[in-house]
Amino acid sequence: MNISTQNIVDSKEITSSFNQGLSDEEILNGYRNGTIIPENNGKYWTEEDRNLLATMFHNKVGISQMALYFKRKELAIVQQLVIMGLINPSSLVKPESIDNTGLTKIDNSQNRARW
Repeated sequence: MNISTQNIVDSKEITSSFNQGLSDEEILNGYRNGTIIPENNGKYWTEEDRNLLATMFHNKVGISQMALYFKRKELAIVQQLVIMGLINPSSLVKPESIDNTGLTKIDNSQNRARW
């Protein structure tokens, strides 16, 4: 591993361990604007994680809450749900505004993910 790659690895570890004292909204905003790299960013999904993701989806857990739980970006959650056939990519919509918690909602009745 060369020096520049080691610096990148070190900065990811620092960023990952730094966010422990932040609120959920601050962590999500960090994921969204790139100032926080999710711990599981770029990692493969395990079968156990995919099963839990499906269960959470069917129990109407929001995309943002899933992102926090799995320590992944919201886009990664949506992409995995599409891959699993749980949501149709053409049904994805981005609402005009996010509620006051800063967290996303999912509307399973219409099979539409909102973030």
